[in-house]
Amino acid sequence: MTKKITWLEAKAAGLKRYFTGLPCPKGHISERRVAGRGCLECHWIGRRERQAHYKILRRTDAKFKAKEAAAQSRWYTANRDRAIANRSAYYYANRDKVIESRKPYVAANKEMYRAIKRNSNAKRKAAPGTHTKEDIADILKMQNGRCAYCKIRLGDKYHVDHIRALARGGTNDRQNLQLLCRTCNCSKNAKDPIVFAQSRGMLL
Repeated sequence: MTKKITWLEAKAAGLKRYFTGLPCPKGHISERRVAGRGCLECHWIGRRERQAHYKILRRTDAKFKAKEAAAQSRWYTANRDRAIANRSAYYYANRDKVIESRKPYVAANKEMYRAIKRNSNAKRKAAPGTHTKEDIADILKMQNGRCAYCKIRLGDKYHVDHIRALARGGTNDRQNLQLLCRTCNCSKNAKDPIVFAQSRGMLL
C-alpha cells in the first residue's frame, strides 16, 4: 500500500504525488497530484472518457477531424525535428510490432509504397522529379497494359523503367518512365534508350 503523506509534506519534499488514504469527492482512494491536488483515478477515468469521445468524433464529425488535422500539422511544422526523432526512436524500439501492424495497409497500397521507394532512391541519387502511383496507372493504361518493347501483356507484374537511366542524368518524373516486363528491363538496365531500341530492331 502507498505510504501516507500529506500535501504539505509532499510539497516540502519536492514530490509530484501524495497519498492521504482519504477518498476524493468521487469516492476514489488514490494518489493525488501535488500540483492542483487532483485525484489520479479521476484524471485517468476522465482521460479515457475524452479519448473515447474524440474517437467517435473522428469517425462522425468531418469538421472536428479537419480541425484536429490542422492542429497536428501546425504542431509538426513547429516541432519537425522532435517529431522525426520521436518517430524514429519508437520505430527502432518496436520495429517488429510496427512492421507487423503495417502489413495489411502495405498490402492494400503496394503501388503507393513502390512509388515512395523509387522517389526515395532517386532523391539519394540527386535525380530531379517525382511521380505517384496514379502516374504509373496512367502509363500502364497508355501502353495498353503491354511492355513498351516486346509488347507482352504485363498484368500486375511489371517493372517501372527510367527511359534515360538515373545514372545517365535521367529524371524521376513520369515523362521519363515506361513500364517493361522483367526480361526487357533487366536487359536494358542503364543502357542508352536509343542504343537499346536499335539493338531490338527499333529506331533503325
